[in-house]
Amino acid sequence: MSLTVPPSPPGRRPGPAGGEVERLAALIARVNASLDVHEVLDQAIAVCAELTGCEGALVYLWDEEQQRLVVRGAIDGYKQWIGVFGLELGEGLTGWTAHTRRPGLIRENPRADPRYRYVPELNDEQFQSVVTVPVVGRADQLLGVLTLHTRAPREFSAEDVTLLRAIAGLVAGAVENAQLHERALRSGEVFRRLAELSRGMTSAARPQATLQRLALTALDLLDAALVVVLRLDGERGQLGVETWAARGDEAVRPEALAAEPPWWRLLGAGACSVHLSVGDPLLEPAVLDPPAQSLHAAPLVYEGRPTGLLCCYDLEPRALARDNLELLATIANHAAIAVEEDRRQAQVAQRSRVRELMDALRAGDRGAAATRDLAHELGLHPDRPLVVVVAEAALPGGMERAFARLAGELAAAFPGTVADGRPRTLSAVVPVRSAGWDDRLERVLAAATASAEGVVAGYSEASGGPPELAAAYRQARVAASVARAAGAQGRVRGYARLGAQRHVWTISQAGDPDPLERALAPLVGDGPGRGGDLFRTLETYLDCHGNAREAAAALFIHRNTLRQRLRRISALVGMDVRDPNRWFDLSLAVRLIRFRAVAEGTAPTPPTPTTPVPGTDRSGVTLR
Repeated sequence: MSLTVPPSPPGRRPGPAGGEVERLAALIARVNASLDVHEVLDQAIAVCAELTGCEGALVYLWDEEQQRLVVRGAIDGYKQWIGVFGLELGEGLTGWTAHTRRPGLIRENPRADPRYRYVPELNDEQFQSVVTVPVVGRADQLLGVLTLHTRAPREFSAEDVTLLRAIAGLVAGAVENAQLHERALRSGEVFRRLAELSRGMTSAARPQATLQRLALTALDLLDAALVVVLRLDGERGQLGVETWAARGDEAVRPEALAAEPPWWRLLGAGACSVHLSVGDPLLEPAVLDPPAQSLHAAPLVYEGRPTGLLCCYDLEPRALARDNLELLATIANHAAIAVEEDRRQAQVAQRSRVRELMDALRAGDRGAAATRDLAHELGLHPDRPLVVVVAEAALPGGMERAFARLAGELAAAFPGTVADGRPRTLSAVVPVRSAGWDDRLERVLAAATASAEGVVAGYSEASGGPPELAAAYRQARVAASVARAAGAQGRVRGYARLGAQRHVWTISQAGDPDPLERALAPLVGDGPGRGGDLFRTLETYLDCHGNAREAAAALFIHRNTLRQRLRRISALVGMDVRDPNRWFDLSLAVRLIRFRAVAEGTAPTPPTPTTPVPGTDRSGVTLR
């Protein structure tokens, strides 16, 4: 069982006989005339069988993606194995020839040769002699193997091997020409499909329709069984099914997937092929029977960050070649743009609906129906408590970043928050789910307003759902106005914690000023020597509960200056403001003036005490 090619038998001339020349000429003509590799392989197999007298003849071609030799041509009786049967590199005598690039000869008893692999499906038990010849391309790359069998022991001569080498060379040329032609046709088809997709992406087509076309394109061009586009939700650590396409009855599981390590590895890699086994978490989205054995995936990357995955499931073990991996990456890039555009459009639609909701809340009872419908669209659960937050800036403009930061912090602390920012106000509806939400919300608002000059915030009581949101919005506006009146004494106010100030605010919005308010009006005017100093002096004096030392320190003036101002104030208002019996009435009048001024947008500059004052509530109003 040596591999040495025997010499020609005595009396036989080297080289092909006349019939051989005619058959080779016919094969050459077919190779030159056809770009269909299947036709050429059929002709080559027929020539091999006729000229060598072999009863079994197969042509294996190397499949770069499957990384194995696959039957692509066969004599009658074996055609059912075309595209079905294959061998690994080095497996059997055929695999040995592919690995060594050398012809293989077994004259008899093939099972005794360690290189031989017995395959019952191919009726190998009836064959005694085997010859294999490598099919090698112009650049010395492996293209395949010619394999022939005989039932009776056979001495393959040097002329036989030379003939088979010649046929293998013709097959190599045909395969290379066909592959070049196929690549050219495929490149044209790929270019055409991608051009259509690009035109669709620059037109008014919806992103979802574009994503569906991308999935169908990947399904066709990559010959996959199922294609799934997954969108990454980084905040929740999940992957959701965006769209999918399949060849048959295959489907996907719509549930969101936890982005476990295998998924993160794909998100952080380039286009690649992965072998799948039973129970692999990467199989979770695909409903396939039989299950997929390969996954070809490419991350969707937008502005340097992964936004999802393009997944192509294959029922066969397969690894995409470089050109197909590049195509997969290109389709994934198009999908990333479509996913981002879909996200952007969803954000625009979301902002529009949130704005409509806030307008409906401002409309009160007139917007009740719209409030209910919009709250449902925005995912605000009707049975969960909701709190309205209103933040206001002293002046319009320049607050976009501050309001955006506040909206982000609210959403992070209270998932499901929806917010609408405008030049001077930020309104938000905040879902609350646990006890102690008010302290948590106040901490978030206090931290945000502390870094934003001139911004105050108010929040409502917890409402019973969307039907009560209009009332909650009014509460938040009242709380924000009280916070504005309180100034540096407290930038954040909760409606439930306003105490008596809720009633003072209600009084300030209804009815005319009483005589004591009118008496204090000169203190707020712009007359000589005033400019609001006297009003601030009285307000601070009352907030300090008549403590001259604390009031002077809060105003950064000497106590003698404070006494002089108090005498001047008493003369202007016609009463001794240092009389403790008048402090309650004066405190209410000062608070009413400030609340009315806040509502009219003409509030005097509020006091700025350096330390909390005992005997006052959180807004600084003395309550006795």
